[in-house]
Amino acid sequence: MEQYVFTYNTSGEFESYTDQVKSKHLDSNVFTWICLIQPDKETLSQLASRIAMHELTLEDCFSDSYVPKFEIFKDSAFLRAYGLKKAPFTKEGSNYTFEDQPEALSSKTAIYMWKNLVLTIHSEKSFWIEELISEIHTHSNDFLTYTPITLVHEILDRIIDEITFRLDKLESAVLALETIAIDRNKQLNLNDLIDLKLALYFIKQLATDQSKVINKISTSLLLQKEDQHYFTDLQDHLQTVSNLIERSLVNLGDVRDAYFATSNVRLGDIMRILAIITTVATPLQLIVGIYGMNFQIMPLLSNHYGFWFLISIMVVIIVIMLLFFRKKGWI
Repeated sequence: MEQYVFTYNTSGEFESYTDQVKSKHLDSNVFTWICLIQPDKETLSQLASRIAMHELTLEDCFSDSYVPKFEIFKDSAFLRAYGLKKAPFTKEGSNYTFEDQPEALSSKTAIYMWKNLVLTIHSEKSFWIEELISEIHTHSNDFLTYTPITLVHEILDRIIDEITFRLDKLESAVLALETIAIDRNKQLNLNDLIDLKLALYFIKQLATDQSKVINKISTSLLLQKEDQHYFTDLQDHLQTVSNLIERSLVNLGDVRDAYFATSNVRLGDIMRILAIITTVATPLQLIVGIYGMNFQIMPLLSNHYGFWFLISIMVVIIVIMLLFFRKKGWI
């Protein structure tokens, strides 16, 4: 577990530490942010005994549910949001590997918000958390401008940006699948198509549910009118994510159709070749069948050059038929 505490004292001086949270920062008139990364239940329970954390929200912090939520209590609010800790695919050279467990993609962030205190609990140490912590340490004066609302907005904005970042190469992955689907020399793995499709549906559902939660926040009594535009901006970002995923899902449908169309063409090619072979072989079989009959007197039967004459006739027949098929454009 990692723990970070950011605050400033009554003199307006920035203060940060990684030790146990000081009691004075749990109930003070100055803004404090407590960031917990991968805490265990015991640590969280001990902290809950020192500040007002509803018992149901503690269950939500460790729940396996993948549904974002927002609840308002008497003196606080609770929010559960989801980001992406990795993309639904990995690229090695020109090859893509697709994640077959969509749930393994997500990272959970639980946020408690009081009048002057924000507590965030993260299931993963995502790169945006490290980036935000580094920025606060580097530009400590910027932290003095934060309020609980603006910090929550900053966290949600970075979570959404993380989703957008993870999907940055999504269109390239879909294009790679399409290239394989229409290439007659390559075989598309349908499991890749299904895995990516399921992952995109999972991410789209997260984005849709998260948008509903943010809309609930923006219309709640928790926000002042001047703060509402922060969360309207987040909804616009989530809509962009949803549009990207929707467009990619449509493209995946096109990839599937292209694959089946190419498969039908490939099957048609095979059947055409087999039909040509059968057609060419039919007159040859007829000749062989006739000379296989047990008659004593047959043309060329006793001729010294009879065998080679028949072979020559067969070769001529094959050449004439192939030239005819070529002229018709069948081969």
